[in-house]
Amino acid sequence: MTARKDDAANDHREARAVRTPRLKPIVFNAGDILFEEGEPADKAHVIQSGSILITAIRDGAEIEIARLGRGEFVGEMALVDDAPRSATAIAEETSECILLTKTTFDKILARADVVTGALIRLLAKRLRDLTGRVTGG
Repeated sequence: MTARKDDAANDHREARAVRTPRLKPIVFNAGDILFEEGEPADKAHVIQSGSILITAIRDGAEIEIARLGRGEFVGEMALVDDAPRSATAIAEETSECILLTKTTFDKILARADVVTGALIRLLAKRLRDLTGRVTGG
């Protein structure tokens, strides 16, 4: 096996170790709130099935930010920058998600190299800034 294949095999083993058993599945029923705008962030979710509506209050009115589905993350930005939730997440239908706690996320991020960690934080900041400008928040 070449060094590149060895690295890929190691990365795959590490990814599997991170997925199980620390990441826990959770089911939300239609209408369940995953988190609300303004709350402190201590978790994110990876959507396995169903759909999640993201909304925010701007100028006294609720606006739709996004609809997320299978394979997408919800709530990840706040795990990176420790800022309060910028939006509310609501299950539109029965939705199964994998729970990613801040503690687990921090452990994963700590294993990343310095450049990767810095890049993730920078991208989260830029995305939060852009979202605020677009939504008027």
